[in-house]
Formats: sequence, C-alpha cells, structure tokens
Amino acid sequence: MPGIQFKTNRPVMIFPYDGIALEASWNEYLMGNDRFVADTRLHYKYLKLIYTSPREDIALKFGFHHAAQWAGDSPTNGSQPNNFKSYIKMFFGGGFANQLGMYEFSFQRSLKDNWDLNLTYNYMFETLQGGQLSNLPDGRYSVFLDSRTDRRLVNGVLYEFYYTRNQNILANSNFQNEDYFNHAIYQSGWTNQRRIIGLPFFDYDEKQDAVIGNKFVAHHIGLSGQFFNYFETYPYQLLLSYIYKDGRHGTYYTPSREVFAGMFSLGI
Repeated sequence: MPGIQFKTNRPVMIFPYDGIALEASWNEYLMGNDRFVADTRLHYKYLKLIYTSPREDIALKFGFHHAAQWAGDSPTNGSQPNNFKSYIKMFFGGGFANQLGMYEFSFQRSLKDNWDLNLTYNYMFETLQGGQLSNLPDGRYSVFLDSRTDRRLVNGVLYEFYYTRNQNILANSNFQNEDYFNHAIYQSGWTNQRRIIGLPFFDYDEKQDAVIGNKFVAHHIGLSGQFFNYFETYPYQLLLSYIYKDGRHGTYYTPSREVFAGMFSLGI
C-alpha cells in the first residue's frame, strides 16, 4: 500500500540509568479502490516500552498496536467521515472506524553461544470490551531461538500457537463477538488486493468480499539455517503449519476443516 511512515530506528532511552527506552511508529496508507469501501485510508501506530537489565542480557517489552480503517466511499453507507476532526477521533479509537488493537508482551534473554531466546504473547481485540482482556485466551504465543551468528546449520527455530476461538463469547451472554477481521461498514475487512493482511490462517471469500473463517487453532513451526562449505553458503528456510478451522461464530464450517501447509526454500 502506498503511504508514509515515521518511526524510531532504534530504542530511544528515556531513563538511561534505569534501562528504560521507547520505540514508536506512526503510519498512514491508502488502500485503493479494489474493495467494498473505495478509497479507504489506513492508520497504524505502535508504542513499545522496553526495559533492559544492567548486564543487557534480559529485555522486557510491553507494546500497544493500533490500526484503523477510515474515510472512503461505501456503496451502501455513502461517504465516511474524512475531515481533520474525524481523523483525531479515529486516532484516539473513535467508534465510527474499523478499529483493531493489539497488546504485545515479550521477554528476551541472551544465552550462551550467541543465542537469544524470545517469548512473546500478542493479544488482539476489535472492541472496547475486548480491550479489557475479555477475549482471553485468544492470541499468538511464540517461542523463538535466534542465533546472532548466521553461519550455522540451524540459526533460527520458531514455534507459534494461535488461538481465536473465544472472541468475547465467554464474557458476553448476548453472543456479540469480536468477529475478527470483519466490519459492518468496511466489509472487505482486513484485506488488501483480495488477500488477508498479516496472518494467512484467516479465510477470505472473494464472492462475499468478507472474512468467512476467523475461528481456529493453529500450530506453526519455522526453521532456518545454512548449508555451507569453505567456499559457499546455501541459506534455507522451512515452514510448517497445521490449522484446525471452525469458520465463524454463528456460521460454522460443516464439517470443520483441517489444513496442513508447508514451504521450503533454498538459496543457491
């Protein structure tokens, strides 16, 4: 998507003696006409607070991500608010836009032999009630072992677990769920050029121009490294995924779907 981005290129120390720093990003994009609401604009920002131990071998990070689709022309709801006042309202989470929020918690530890261990949890929500952690245990849980030395047979190992089956149902007796990646006005949801933005485990249907599958459990494994000799290196990457899909709350797949996916790449 064409757009503009302002971001920190490294953590900015705000309390140097306490090891506390900030990372931030502010982005504005144009989503184009190939969607239900033409000329939709996309706003995205994040702010992360980082603590680094005195020995710099442990780092803790808490972040907040916010994305919003706003403005544009809907064939059923007309022109959406697009003035400066509307932008300020959207910037602070105003209700007319298609809002998406995420909390990020991560722990990083430097290990022996130039390895780093990173544990991360991402919690996603689309409503104010969801922002109060009513979607738990939904989210992404990941373990990542990363080598600071590329020239290894294995220099990266990743495991991710995704769970999106709650969607506020357990906390809401009226069954008004989060319905991740969908929206009543911005019906194309979180897609661009007829493809899901970000996590590909969601199911998008071109005829309905909507996300028809957002309730799933997924396991993902990634492996990277290099085959090498004295003269040459051959970097590789292996990705494997298993996804159990239920469809959407109220519109379930019958029967449920099991999907296996894989990819192997080798640089020569």
